[in-house]
Amino acid sequence: MSRIGAAPINIPAGVSVEYNNGSMLIKSAKAEKEVSLIRDVVCQIIDNQLLLSVDQDKDNYDKIKPMWALIGVILIISLTHG
Repeated sequence: MSRIGAAPINIPAGVSVEYNNGSMLIKSAKAEKEVSLIRDVVCQIIDNQLLLSVDQDKDNYDKIKPMWALIGVILIISLTHG
């Protein structure tokens, strides 16, 4: 597994992340973005960190995990830096 896929994503000050029923909502003072996660991806927000996990029994686990972690990082950066 890649290091990106295993690492928690720090949520910066001024950004909120909400997760509900397979949908992740990221808000900042500049913008808001909602993303529907595929059913194999689970999102948790713990101690101001975004944790994305994937069922390791899935055949495409090694491809899904790093991709969704990277998408989470890109969304947070794009909403905080415009």
